[in-house]
Amino acid sequence: MIGTAGTSTFCFEQAFRWTQSAGTVSLGCPQGQSFTTAAAVSSDGSVVVGTIGSQFSNSQAFRWTAATGEVGLGFLPNGLSSEALAVTPDGSVVVGGSNDPTHSEQAFRWTAAGGMVGLGFPPGTPSNGTSRATLVSPDGSVVLGQSSVGPFRWTAATGMVAIATSGSPAAMTPDGAVVLGNFSSACNAFPSFTPCGPFRWTAATGPQHLQALLTQSGVDLTGGTSAPRPGCRPTAR
Repeated sequence: MIGTAGTSTFCFEQAFRWTQSAGTVSLGCPQGQSFTTAAAVSSDGSVVVGTIGSQFSNSQAFRWTAATGEVGLGFLPNGLSSEALAVTPDGSVVVGGSNDPTHSEQAFRWTAAGGMVGLGFPPGTPSNGTSRATLVSPDGSVVLGQSSVGPFRWTAATGMVAIATSGSPAAMTPDGAVVLGNFSSACNAFPSFTPCGPFRWTAATGPQHLQALLTQSGVDLTGGTSAPRPGCRPTAR
């Protein structure tokens, strides 16, 4: 288990890692930094990723192991800050976002061999648009995230492609072929917002309203709601 805890030291927030045998253990706070936050952890708990920073320096994505401690992953070219948001089960691929001087955030994918590589933006993104990677498939080949023109799916073959006009992805199948998400967070405040609610996406069908699919399958949703949660694992159906 990972998390972030407030402290009374010079580092007012510190990322931590908890195990049943050792309890809560701080991941440390590099000299000159005033906070560290943990965002994701590998399946065996040996790799943690997150963000480090201070009031005097820009925040930076980090990757932690017991052997290396918190190691900054840098920024994209001309970048001013970065944050790590997800990691593969084996800890080898890290994804997140990096800001440039115009405050336009771009999704990145990091590996030890290739370093931090920008994933670009979906077609139609305005010049001041943004993209941010929030999920990655187990093998690191498929990346999901949010952008100015809607949730996106990235592969090396297709580049970054918007998969809906608004909303955010919540989960994908291990091969990245099926994506679950929510059309828009605005639905909570504006129920009449269209499109609204959870969706299921495949390359063949595009985004389909999940409630409509469930109803078509004979599921009675009377008095209930459906919404995929981050980290759920849909089957490839």
